Amino acid sequence: MSAAPFGSDNPEQLALKRARMACVVRCVLAFGLTALASAQRLEVATRPTGVSALIGYCLFSLAALNVVYLRPGTARLQTRVGVVADLVAMVLLQSVSGGVRGGLVALFFAPLVTSSLLLERSFALLIAAVASIAIVGDTVVRDLLSLGEVAYFESGLLGATMFVVALVLTQLAQRVRSQESLVAATAAELNAQFRVNATVIEAMSQGVLIIGRDAHIQLSNPAARRLLGRELAALEGRTAMSNGGHWWELATLLQTWVRNQARGLPPAVMLTLPPDDEAPGAGPRKLRLRPVGLGGAIGTGDAPLVIYIEDLAETETQASQLKLASMGRLTASIAHEIRNPLAAIAHANALLRESADPIDARLHDIVGDNARRIDRIVEDILSVSQSTRIEPETLRLRDAIDTAVAELLPGGPEARARVSIDVPADATLRFDRMHFGRIVGNLLANALRHASATPGAIAVQLRLGAGGGSVLLVADDGEGVAPEHLRKLFEPFFTTHRKGTGLGLYLSRELASANGATLVLQSPGGGQGRHRGACFALRLPAALAQEAS
Repeated sequence: MSAAPFGSDNPEQLALKRARMACVVRCVLAFGLTALASAQRLEVATRPTGVSALIGYCLFSLAALNVVYLRPGTARLQTRVGVVADLVAMVLLQSVSGGVRGGLVALFFAPLVTSSLLLERSFALLIAAVASIAIVGDTVVRDLLSLGEVAYFESGLLGATMFVVALVLTQLAQRVRSQESLVAATAAELNAQFRVNATVIEAMSQGVLIIGRDAHIQLSNPAARRLLGRELAALEGRTAMSNGGHWWELATLLQTWVRNQARGLPPAVMLTLPPDDEAPGAGPRKLRLRPVGLGGAIGTGDAPLVIYIEDLAETETQASQLKLASMGRLTASIAHEIRNPLAAIAHANALLRESADPIDARLHDIVGDNARRIDRIVEDILSVSQSTRIEPETLRLRDAIDTAVAELLPGGPEARARVSIDVPADATLRFDRMHFGRIVGNLLANALRHASATPGAIAVQLRLGAGGGSVLLVADDGEGVAPEHLRKLFEPFFTTHRKGTGLGLYLSRELASANGATLVLQSPGGGQGRHRGACFALRLPAALAQEAS
């Protein structure tokens, strides 16, 4: 995208090209005349002056051709010198070839045409004047010396013709140069606009594909390569089908659009691609493709297309973050107002409980439980809004997990026996201590809610992950996650428990992501073995997880 597609030579480059062309024509003319003279077809071959003029003209034409390539910066000066040399050579050759009626007088048009087309009008008229004077002067000399028939009329007519030719050609050349300037200015504007468009497309977070005939990929921006895979860059200029595999579905879709766009394009199409091999643990890529026809033809094929690509997962994540961020800001602003009456309710309930009838004790318990639940909801939302504050430190993984278990199960070793921990004592982790404790606490609380009361019903294990990292697994022996709940499992405020806030798993995933880790549902349950319930995996990259030998 960096190369400018609209090429146009600047005036200096055009002058150089034309100077080189003039030198080539001069060489052809000089050596052509020499060849004719050698074949005794020209009268100049019988005159020493004519032979010397031809030899000198050939040598000059070769030297001028060499100089114009070695020193391109003086192209205009070299053109002027060459025109003067052409004129001198023509005067000498015309003087020894019989004058106006000698047959070589037409060669005066060579320097005249060159100066008219390549140089300014004043110089071209000067050449026409000098050539006319030379022709008329030669005629006068021949008349005075009685060297032949007098041709004043032909000489005058030829001189006038030269002025007319010079005026016409300079006018045409001026128009050509003005058109060239217009083309150069237009090309510069188009190139500037192209660079602006390219910069905008490169910076777009939305993927962009330019598709030509037969689904050939003509252009892709970094976002498209990230969404569709790095191999996309290697496919530019070729059809996506040439790569096979999961590209077949995409290429078939693109070809259908290219061929049928005259009958209308769909507003958008959802496409699911398999997980990226370079992103372990990532799920299928759900993309939204929106085609837009450009209306112009490429070659003789169908019109090209612009394909806008959106990652639905990113869109959903952004929407969820905006939703929770707005909720967090709202809650943070009114937390004081909520907690003040909440504390008053809890305090009044405690006072009423001391003097209440035993029959009303259950009602006081309900009030107290719901007051604590509201306080917990406020605390969870405030935690989400403050999750960007990260203070990483080196943690001993086993100690951090033991602390979380002790906080959840304060009843002693018998109660903590429900959790089986298989983590090396010397395993360390670079993580925010508060965040890690919150993540493990939420996962264990979720497992305790669904697991049985038998010892070892919950398993916490550390396993080797991909790329030198580690995976912390938390599994239970419960019934697992229902299929209809899988899609909403990590959404904020989604809960299947009547006392839950629906923020635990969402908050845990956000805290993990903020620290460079990833929290996923490894298995929804229903498998074999003792811990056949839900299994959550906290994937720790090698930069975070450092397990001692």
